Amino acid sequence: MVYIAAALKKDDGDASNLIKKMLLNTIVLEGDYIGVSSSIGIEYVQKLESIKNDEDCLMSVVNNKNQYPLQPLFQGNSFAFEGYMFQSNEPDAIWIANKLRSDPKKGITKMIKENVGAFSIITVNDDLIMCGRDIVGTIPLYFGENSSFAAVANNKKMLWSLNLEPEPVEPGTVVKISKKQNKIRKISELSLPRIQKYPENVTIETIDKILKDIATMLTKKNPEYAISFSGGIDSTLVAHYLKESGATLDLICVGINQQKEYSKAKLAADYLDLPLKVEPKTPEELESALPEILRMVEDPNLMKIGVAAPLFFSAKEARKMNLSYLCSGNGSDELFGGYKKYLRMHLGGEDPRMEMYNDLKKSWKTNFDRDTKVCRDVGVDLILPFAHPRLIEYGLSLPLDYLLPDKMDKLRKIIIRKLAKSLGIPDEISYRPKRAAQYSSGVQKTISKIAKKYGKKPWDYLDDIFVKMKKSYL
Repeated sequence: MVYIAAALKKDDGDASNLIKKMLLNTIVLEGDYIGVSSSIGIEYVQKLESIKNDEDCLMSVVNNKNQYPLQPLFQGNSFAFEGYMFQSNEPDAIWIANKLRSDPKKGITKMIKENVGAFSIITVNDDLIMCGRDIVGTIPLYFGENSSFAAVANNKKMLWSLNLEPEPVEPGTVVKISKKQNKIRKISELSLPRIQKYPENVTIETIDKILKDIATMLTKKNPEYAISFSGGIDSTLVAHYLKESGATLDLICVGINQQKEYSKAKLAADYLDLPLKVEPKTPEELESALPEILRMVEDPNLMKIGVAAPLFFSAKEARKMNLSYLCSGNGSDELFGGYKKYLRMHLGGEDPRMEMYNDLKKSWKTNFDRDTKVCRDVGVDLILPFAHPRLIEYGLSLPLDYLLPDKMDKLRKIIIRKLAKSLGIPDEISYRPKRAAQYSSGVQKTISKIAKKYGKKPWDYLDDIFVKMKKSYL
């Protein structure tokens, strides 16, 4: 869990005050370190007031107490990143330093082209900020500027505090910010491969191999995970593969008066022989938490808040358990045809592949930014196995009849349900119908009831909270 930020004054002035103002809008937990890069070097402190007023700060990083090595680092330029590398055999920051060397533009471009990890990265020197993001985009990054200065950060709040309107750094993009101009360059993006129809058993074996490799990589990087767990097909598969790779797991199920959903999660947890922590929440607890959730999500959209709330409570529980990583099954529905709209198109004679592809390309905006920011602000890192580019590339090549049924009342995501069955997962888990998180958790219905109590529609209620929250940063 890190916050990364950089600022550049266009008149050659000192950006220290900008950096400090941005840091005020992060969450520094006990034991965390603040890393500061300036013209005289890099230092690490544990309190904001310890940063010297006369330093011409260029970059700051709030490091989790378990972070190694601390960031920022210096490799020709100061740099910092959030995320993780897929194949590094050394600490990720050291691996990146060796990639960047003295040419950050070339290094970041190569990292994006080679799909080396899930990351956002910033490099900075006296007169240039360069930043980029991998092609899937699970790690958010924003930039903003006015006539006097420019800044980059991995949440909107830090830019709002400077009265800047955040613009997202889109996946697969490098943004170069100088004192004279900005340059935005698309390096790469998710591609739509041609359909490959292999025998069903070969397809199942291939998906199995990819998920095993992803789980092995994750367990090698970290042996302990919490999982936001519903007992549905996606979270069950995530738990299965991580367990098989040797990870120590704790499952967390959150909801509001959802006894049936808790029972389904317990059924899957019992099958997996993994500990399950059920965390029932009351409407009062949700109402109390909504301002904090809106602050984290940085968007009042009702659907986003409905999805974010159970993840927020799961992340809180993971933090209480002293776990640093929370896994989610997010990303599976876009990849394997989980949404009903895809089936409607298919049965109506349309080809939904382009819709699925575009939804995957937009997932950073609709899902990933929201979920990563919530977990980061709670103090854990979010891990999304279904968002690995290798799995995405293969999933996009599958024929529709491996994903979608021939009738509206049949279950979607056919191929991964058959994968689960091949693993021995019982049918009542493998073929459990999908329910969206905001509905299965009871959150969206509860938000509507809370809003009604104040004589408001749910979207107006959330918008009022959000407007007040945003004003506090300006």
